[in-house]
Amino acid sequence: MAIIFGLGWVFTKGAMSHFPPVLLAAFRFAVTALVLVWFVRMPTGKWRDVAFISIFAFGIPYSLSYTAMKDLDVSTSVLLAQMEAPALILVAAILLRETPTTRQAFGIGLALVGVVLLIGVVFGQGNVLAVVLSLASTVVWALGQIKVRTLTGIGGFSTLAWASLFAVPQLLLISFVLETGHAAVISTASTGSWLAVIYLGVVMTALGIGIWYQLLGRVPVIRLAPFLLLVPLISILGSVLLLGERPTLLQLLGGLIILAGVAIVLTERTANDIAEAIT
Repeated sequence: MAIIFGLGWVFTKGAMSHFPPVLLAAFRFAVTALVLVWFVRMPTGKWRDVAFISIFAFGIPYSLSYTAMKDLDVSTSVLLAQMEAPALILVAAILLRETPTTRQAFGIGLALVGVVLLIGVVFGQGNVLAVVLSLASTVVWALGQIKVRTLTGIGGFSTLAWASLFAVPQLLLISFVLETGHAAVISTASTGSWLAVIYLGVVMTALGIGIWYQLLGRVPVIRLAPFLLLVPLISILGSVLLLGERPTLLQLLGGLIILAGVAIVLTERTANDIAEAIT
């Protein structure tokens, strides 16, 4: 899942060289819906919940995060997006009472130190609005994930399919209000740009988020969310190899600190699993 998400950020940035950001998000979820809706059941009796998820997990956060990413490099974008994990854990602690242990809290806090370093780099570049939009998207996204976590009876892939379908008109409306030149960018898009859209819709969303939703319904958020902090390491490597980006020393240091925090969180689970196996 982390590998799929990590490479997805690289393909997203590549596609943004041609498509406006919100229109790209609309295409992404349109592809996901077209791939999945034929194979999952309708969320009978859960339409209001699915609509809520489509707004707070897709429509609003991706409008914000994709718009922010247009003005940021991949490394900075994905590292700022790692605020999703602490935002999700904080919201889960408040709404679901899934309280982190001391060790987990320390690991998450250490990872946040790395994120703070990245925020300092971005503010130094003057992209204040992009930072605000990116961080705001993580809070809205976390609210959507809590609804996914508590939704029962329809399954992760069904939730993803129908929420994606509901998100498409929302994103198209936002795009037509805020962005221009839709006919031109669609008619002149290259094969590579459309292949990036297909990756985002099929691999990153239908497969990657599908896996995430399946796990989110079975695993406590405090154990699952830290895996999201592995995504930037994959994205940074991909941006260097595929896009020619060169992270600064502070960006690399922030990434290493994030990895250290994740290692602390995951080490506790490994220790607990070993103890349970022994007993």
